[in-house]
Amino acid sequence: MSDLAKVLLSKEKIPLKVLKDIGELISSAIRQDQNKPFSGMMSFNRIELPSYADPLSGLYIGAHGIYASEILHLKRKFGQWQENDGSQRHDDLEFYEYVEALKLTGSLSVPAGQVVFRAKVGKKNQLPHKGIIPEEFGVVARYKGQGRFADTENQNPDGLMVNFSDS
Repeated sequence: MSDLAKVLLSKEKIPLKVLKDIGELISSAIRQDQNKPFSGMMSFNRIELPSYADPLSGLYIGAHGIYASEILHLKRKFGQWQENDGSQRHDDLEFYEYVEALKLTGSLSVPAGQVVFRAKVGKKNQLPHKGIIPEEFGVVARYKGQGRFADTENQNPDGLMVNFSDS
């Protein structure tokens, strides 16, 4: 085990110099990652967005920690997707309305172009939210879905998609 790990895992107070050094190391790693030149050819494609105002379709920007933000393209779809274990038989498949979020900006956990979450939507899939989430948050609807993470133990964990009002 490295000396740094021993210091961080010990219950003793960590010296200010060590904390500053760790901060500089992290900042340096972030700067190096941000300044990497692109190799090869890069092509850009236009993202066609419909003109109607569906809150469950369109581009969304989310903050992920203090250093990163990500852009998701939400699309309302009709059909089905395989559940967690993929064990559904073809005669058991259910078709439903759902939202799929495609990641437009990549990261180590989910690369660009991959689906980051899906949620079943529509009246019959709406979960109750009154009394669960405070009214002042402006929740319009809540739906069950699945996310995606790089961690192999939680490949497609269950989650919730919450739709807030714009006012």
